[in-house]
Amino acid sequence: VGFLGALLIVKPEFGELNIYMILPIICAFTYSLSMILAKLTSDKDSLFQQTFHIYLGTLFVGSIIYLILNIYPNIGEINMFSNLNKPLLLNNPIVLVLILIISFIGSLGILLLIYAYRVGSPMTNSPSEYVLLIFSAFNGFIFLGELPDFYSIIGMCLIVGSGLYIVFRENVKDKLVVGKTTLRT
Repeated sequence: VGFLGALLIVKPEFGELNIYMILPIICAFTYSLSMILAKLTSDKDSLFQQTFHIYLGTLFVGSIIYLILNIYPNIGEINMFSNLNKPLLLNNPIVLVLILIISFIGSLGILLLIYAYRVGSPMTNSPSEYVLLIFSAFNGFIFLGELPDFYSIIGMCLIVGSGLYIVFRENVKDKLVVGKTTLRT
């Protein structure tokens, strides 16, 4: 249901299917995988080791995608990533400072996100990330002058609703299992 909501937001045209439509799916999959692994390895690895592993995995997967898109630049007849082939000019001190600020804030955000998944369950942490839908709509309006249309709003509701349904369903299942266990003892 949540994926259907994402499709309503994106509204892909399947007649013009290309590899770039798969990239958000890869991103969502690797993000969820990294948060699950952060929870599973929280007792074995420190917070900084987990952060390093996420950055290492990002470097690996990102490099593979970068190589694929540069070996086959016209996949899907769109060269969206042509800017990646341009040289990086680091002669402007303002740009360097901005890169450092973005890097620091992004790293702090990842560190805190991993910490949240270490101490809490993914089931309770993930609904708090639905606030990002609001930020996305706000940023779309501020920077692009776009407001979500009817289908996008329905899609957002489906994503939030399916996530909350899973949280409530799992809470009920846990209470039933605990209830059965206490009856046996």
